[in-house]
Amino acid sequence: MALPKQSVPVNFSQGLDTKTDPNQVQVGKFLTLTNSVFTKGGALTKRNGFAQITTLPNDLETTLTTFNGNLIATGSDLYFYNAENNSWTDSGTIQPIGLKTLPVTRTSTSQSNEDAAVSPSGLACIAYIDNNSVYYQVSDSVTGQQLVTRQLLAVAGACPRVYVLVNYFVITFLATVGGGTHLRYIAIPLGNPTSPTAIADISSSLTGLTVGYDATVAGGNLYIAWADTGSSVKLAYISSTLITTASVVIPGSFTPTLMSVSADLTTPSPTIWVFFSNSSGSVVRVTAYTSQLAQIIAPFAPPIALSGFTGLRAITSAAQNSNLYLFYDYITTYLSPYPVSNIATDFVGTAAVNISGSTVEAATTILRSVGLASKAFIDSTNGKIYMLAVYGDTDQADPTTDSNQPTYFLIDSTGNIYMRLAYSNGGGYATSQSLPNVTYMNANYYVAYLFRDFLAAVNKGTNNPTGTPSNAIYTQTGINLAKFNINTSGQFSEEIAGALHLTGGQLWEYDGIKPVEHGFQVWPENVQVTTSTAGATQTFYYQFTYEWTDGAGNLHRSAPSIPVTIQTAAGTPSNTLYVPTLRLTYKTAPNPVRIVGYRWSVAQQVYYQFTSITSPVINDLTVDYVTITDNNTDAQILGNTLLYTAGGVIENIAAPASTASALFKNRLFLVDAEDQNLLWYSKQVIEAVPVEMSDLLTLYVAPTTGAQGSTGPVTALSAMDDKLIIFKQDAIYYLTGQGPDNTGASNDFTDPIYITSSVGCANPSSIVLMPQGLMFQSDKGIWLLGRDLSTNYVGAPVEAYNSQTVESAQAIPGTNQVRFLLGNNITLMYDYYYNQWGTFTNIRAVSATLYQGYHTYLNSYGQVFQETPNTYLDGSQPVLMSLTTSWMNVAGIRGFERFYYFLMLGTYYTPFKLNVQLAYDYGLPEYSILVTPDNQTPNWGGDALWGSGAYWGGPGNAFQARIFPQKQKCQTFQVTMNEVYDPSFGQPAGQGLSLSGFNFVIGVKKGYSPQRASRSFG
Repeated sequence: MALPKQSVPVNFSQGLDTKTDPNQVQVGKFLTLTNSVFTKGGALTKRNGFAQITTLPNDLETTLTTFNGNLIATGSDLYFYNAENNSWTDSGTIQPIGLKTLPVTRTSTSQSNEDAAVSPSGLACIAYIDNNSVYYQVSDSVTGQQLVTRQLLAVAGACPRVYVLVNYFVITFLATVGGGTHLRYIAIPLGNPTSPTAIADISSSLTGLTVGYDATVAGGNLYIAWADTGSSVKLAYISSTLITTASVVIPGSFTPTLMSVSADLTTPSPTIWVFFSNSSGSVVRVTAYTSQLAQIIAPFAPPIALSGFTGLRAITSAAQNSNLYLFYDYITTYLSPYPVSNIATDFVGTAAVNISGSTVEAATTILRSVGLASKAFIDSTNGKIYMLAVYGDTDQADPTTDSNQPTYFLIDSTGNIYMRLAYSNGGGYATSQSLPNVTYMNANYYVAYLFRDFLAAVNKGTNNPTGTPSNAIYTQTGINLAKFNINTSGQFSEEIAGALHLTGGQLWEYDGIKPVEHGFQVWPENVQVTTSTAGATQTFYYQFTYEWTDGAGNLHRSAPSIPVTIQTAAGTPSNTLYVPTLRLTYKTAPNPVRIVGYRWSVAQQVYYQFTSITSPVINDLTVDYVTITDNNTDAQILGNTLLYTAGGVIENIAAPASTASALFKNRLFLVDAEDQNLLWYSKQVIEAVPVEMSDLLTLYVAPTTGAQGSTGPVTALSAMDDKLIIFKQDAIYYLTGQGPDNTGASNDFTDPIYITSSVGCANPSSIVLMPQGLMFQSDKGIWLLGRDLSTNYVGAPVEAYNSQTVESAQAIPGTNQVRFLLGNNITLMYDYYYNQWGTFTNIRAVSATLYQGYHTYLNSYGQVFQETPNTYLDGSQPVLMSLTTSWMNVAGIRGFERFYYFLMLGTYYTPFKLNVQLAYDYGLPEYSILVTPDNQTPNWGGDALWGSGAYWGGPGNAFQARIFPQKQKCQTFQVTMNEVYDPSFGQPAGQGLSLSGFNFVIGVKKGYSPQRASRSFG
């Protein structure tokens, strides 16, 4: 008896479902759905294509954004796109840096001579000096948990260094043994760090704890050079099996106190370079050896001229392409009659030599007012040389020269600054010739640095009219571990106050002219004043600021210097002031920084500007200070500009490195990269005023809240309605209010309010505002934070993609779509009108933005593509639709049915074919059928007799097809359909078709299916 046939219509008003058991997905939903959008209810329509609009000059750019409606790309540099002639303009240096820091060592005493190395598994070995003794520990580089607690290596020692040598941490150090000085090492197995080897000697004949030595790892060996007895330098290596070779003697006639060893890994086999010097820098030598310790070139003097300077503090080097690049930290002192002994006058210089001994680069200064704080290293991605530099003396031996703002900076070999670290809490200049190593591991760099925790401010000055502290109390120096990556993707930008503000290792600002550091890296420090009219009848106080006007006309001002005072005789003053220049800046000609002075007197107790407005004092990066003479009476400066901190206005301090940003209540909010529980926010931005940050405008978000335990660090920020949403790894908070005024008073920001939720944001690049609220990626998938602060797992249908990282998320204008670009080159498309999901292919993006109202993305090759309405090519590749239906088990999950055929209905637009595949009984497709539409109209008049075919020579644009399966009896079946571009008609790939639905004709045999004997059990 024939089965009654029944139709099962399936319209296409539903989307993907990867959350449900694929064997039980509801009829009408899809297991795959590619390159379709829901522009019409019940139909699948092909998405628009993306046309390539331009190509960047290089493939190092990682972030795409806009400023004033113009397209901007950042990475190695900031590029501005000129659509008129399809060209990119390099606006200047910028480099996104992703930074995290971790405290690793704190005791009641101070540490120094810090060094660290990180293994591939994430273990960090830290070595240091504490009370002249050498210690080490092994910690987790992510959590800071100590796996091996502090271990003593030498009671009297110096200069520990740590390296990863294949399967070991190797710590080298100097130690006093039996009255002599030994160079020693210990090896710690990476797989079992609690079982180190015995301490062994490399050499037992060093002349003292201050001699120079250094090492580097190359080709599985640790190459080490040191100053030995007899005014000789020796070179040896330790193999991966911890065998120390016999040393070779490097000819020389002096005992160096500074040493740098580096390896050129770009040569066929490693070339080992040794760069060494005495402390005065009067004798400097360079030599090179093969990996088997055969001399390539005898020691020679590199092009370093130290005439007029007092010596070197530290040296480092980096080698590539048979060249050695030398870096050295000058110690300089100006002699009488220059009264500037407390102004930072040190600087970092460089030179380069070739393997032949010839000069590649003559000696030059790359950055003033800083010293070296780490070894130099080469980034394999861009080939640039980087190192840490440090600003500020903190030795306390002469308090007049101590800095109130010791800070580390990541710089390159030309002096460009990319990252600011430990502002005002750094450890100061290196106290020995030992510089920390920089470890590259798992796409990140690691370096140890000293950190002083702030305790209290102390005003050591007298008669200070502002109460500004002239010094501060800090804890003992501890050790932090910095983890950073260069040219990271996901640089966040906010357009406010006529400028684009970008996160990274420092807050960047782009005013349409060139990118610069936002604010000022340091404020004027250690100003000095003298007078030629000595007396005690007049008292003056002076303060100085660095000031700069950006391209939008906004005036930026640094924090004022600490007031300096002078007493002069009655009458017209004649005071000479020595003010340090700002040497740490990108703000150069034609729009340089101005140095502006303000004066307070007993008779006129307001700080008025006394330096000229029309002929300002211009900052000069090539000198350490400027001399300013003040001959103004009180009456002459009356009514001039007031110092902006008058009336208690909070001073401006540059923002730290940041990981995320948001705009809220006309303020810029940042997540501090060094403490991701801390938010910085600006003063309220008003017309003609820039974004002004301050370390007094911060908000702490506790890492734990009551019973729910740790909620992790702050990961992202976003404004929604009257709230600032604060995302953490495992929770969400919000705050409301207008915030404080510019004095810090009347602060009505609420404390962060916890939203009852079990999710947080794992990825700030995934946050996007749409009509229903904020969508974001958590470690549980894509969620929605509603405007009522409810949370909803809106991404459940695309749960299969939860392991992928969202590179960028945008709500697309003119549509109901939100698009999430994933790291696997898939785009998730969410239609918030129909509440349905689909996927796009062919979009291989590292970053995306909205430009001219269209979705625009950047790929890893530097190519920029933009969505182009009514075109259906991704570059030159056709956009093709595909889908896989749910399993059609009308008779039940293990029913038995007969599949007669199915009908397709859609709309024909341009030539295409369909590859239809049929799968049965929860298995793979068994065969395919090629569907060729008959809708293509032949050329007008192409019929045998005009009009003898269908009306007007064509069948219309309704696409209909009937598919007969080769197999009918089954438990269930599934249809996979892939569109195929048909070039036979000579037309370019176009819209192809839209699909309205399928109609399956089925006969149900019974509610259960037969079962083969091999699968029957009893």
